[in-house]
Amino acid sequence: MGLQVLEPPTRRGEVPDEQEKSAPEAEDRVLISGRVRVSVRRRMKIYAAQHDKSLQDLLDEALDEFLRNRHA
Repeated sequence: MGLQVLEPPTRRGEVPDEQEKSAPEAEDRVLISGRVRVSVRRRMKIYAAQHDKSLQDLLDEALDEFLRNRHA
């Protein structure tokens, strides 16, 4: 019987790096609040409808891509 490697516990809502990269849809969501310009919301709604996505999923994907591109 070998040794078991234990990962440090995470706070609620945090996901280990390997899980974060592989299954973002499995991660819990939290509410954030912010305002966007009317024209941006309109473009988001059109894009989401054309690509069969919810605004929530579109916003999540856009913010995730933005942050990954900045190594954040």
